[in-house]
Amino acid sequence: MVDRQQQADNDGDHYCLTANLLGGQSEVITGGVAKRTDGDYQAWRDQRDWTARKYAMWERGEKLPSQIPTSMMGCPCGVRFDSHDPAGSYVHRGHIYAAQADDGIRR
Repeated sequence: MVDRQQQADNDGDHYCLTANLLGGQSEVITGGVAKRTDGDYQAWRDQRDWTARKYAMWERGEKLPSQIPTSMMGCPCGVRFDSHDPAGSYVHRGHIYAAQADDGIRR
């Protein structure tokens, strides 16, 4: 449970949150609202909206695109190819091995 208290500060709006933690402990969190930019609020709204869409998908039994298995891969040359197609993927092996040797990241 979080109790919110508004306080005035020399810089303008200021907030003080008292968070009641497990075990009866409480923690006071403070910060300046006046220092937030429009971009901060937009980022918060974007995250809130994405989270709502994600949970709605899960409620409908759908998966996120990153949770659906696929054999499609991205080559360092920029081409997407099907790794289960030997003829189509062979040409990209050299690109992948060269990128692994350059940066040490195994793909």
